[in-house]
Amino acid sequence: MKALTKDDLKTEAQLSEDADLIVNRTAHFVGEWIEEHVVEKPALILAGVDAAEELASQCIADAEDEGIAPEDIQDEIGDLKEYIAETIVEEGDRGTAVDGKDDIR
Repeated sequence: MKALTKDDLKTEAQLSEDADLIVNRTAHFVGEWIEEHVVEKPALILAGVDAAEELASQCIADAEDEGIAPEDIQDEIGDLKEYIAETIVEEGDRGTAVDGKDDIR
């Protein structure tokens, strides 16, 4: 068996981040998903479509692909559609989210 050196050991900060990710997996997933799909690369949603509802459905489908249940999102975030709608409004105020021509409810 190879002896470990101090370079092989994770720092306390790295271990803390790893533990936080494990404990808050759902919150991390949703936060990163929203950052990617709403903030960095806003989705193009057709007028007349509820943007927050469409994005929430996409997020839930992607979460399920990662083994995260919709109930876990509900427990961690609350109403995902409402959370995304608030993010869209906040980012829209900054000029970075879904185009203002889209129907955001």
